[in-house]
Amino acid sequence: MPQASKQGEGRHRRLPIMQPRRPPTDKKTLARARELRRDITGPERALWKLLRDRRLRHLKFRRQHPIDCFIVDFYCHSEKLIIEVDGESHAGNGVYDNERTRRLERKGLAVLRIGNDDVLRDPESVLLVIAKAAGIDIEKWMNDAVGES
Repeated sequence: MPQASKQGEGRHRRLPIMQPRRPPTDKKTLARARELRRDITGPERALWKLLRDRRLRHLKFRRQHPIDCFIVDFYCHSEKLIIEVDGESHAGNGVYDNERTRRLERKGLAVLRIGNDDVLRDPESVLLVIAKAAGIDIEKWMNDAVGES
């Protein structure tokens, strides 16, 4: 008489589903991102107050996020959206910024550049531009906001 299997018929050990991992960020880039998070500029701080804690239609943004060898100001993974706040540090860096944008776009990421002055002078309009870039239906969003009041 054949001996019964301990696992039982039809039972197989399940293997975990492996998610593709992004390549590890090098220590130098990671350290620089942490430094930039500590030394945030005024316009970046103002925009972060509007984006943090999923305040924009429940979208999660990361601040000073490393992507390959670059560190982007803000990144929303679910929408593949990068927001760069451009100020004095970007003056004269047009060629570098354009090449950087092209490389990030080749990875399937959208790059939105916003000026420091725009963030400080008209944050509501900046949020609308970001929402539109993230694919949010602005009209529905505005109607929802009116309904909540």
